[in-house]
Amino acid sequence: MADRAVEGRASSNLAVNLHALGHYQKAVEYHQLYHDIVKELGDGSGEGHTYGNLDCISPLLAFSKTP
Repeated sequence: MADRAVEGRASSNLAVNLHALGHYQKAVEYHQLYHDIVKELGDGSGEGHTYGNLDCISPLLAFSKTP
């Protein structure tokens, strides 16, 4: 279980950095992976964190030119 939590944190960190670099679609993929992990672990706070991050990216996807 500890390994899954570490994997989740790494996924979230990757997503945040990809977002900062403008790779919005990839960031969404890693945020969704993080969401799946925190849901599996029963981490409601982590789920909320993910929804907030996805909400920040959603409007940017329409303007994204990266795959």
